[in-house]
Amino acid sequence: SDDGNGGSTDNFICYAWKAVDGSSAFGTFNWSSAVNYTVSGLSFQPRFVMIKCRGTTSSWLIWDSFRGFGATAHYLKADLPGAELTGATDKGCTVTSNSFTVGKSLREDDHWIYMAFA
Repeated sequence: SDDGNGGSTDNFICYAWKAVDGSSAFGTFNWSSAVNYTVSGLSFQPRFVMIKCRGTTSSWLIWDSFRGFGATAHYLKADLPGAELTGATDKGCTVTSNSFTVGKSLREDDHWIYMAFA
């Protein structure tokens, strides 16, 4: 196997979660237009949101209630060691009692995965 791409000598970590109604949700969405994207129908108000574009090497993006939500909210890149990033216009995440919306400046024409926790 190729040791540079998941070969047998590489170390891996696997985190496994299960959706629980009222406290966590996982899913996918296709984001193909230059507008904010909303994931709705959650049975809770998210306090932690993480998204990742599946088709690119872009970062895992995290917003949480400790840093605050909003159109210019601070966020983390889970795959990088740096400090939190200052949210720029349209790069934030807003939440409601049953949804979250991510800013249009993050958009890449591709499939995304998400996880959200109450």
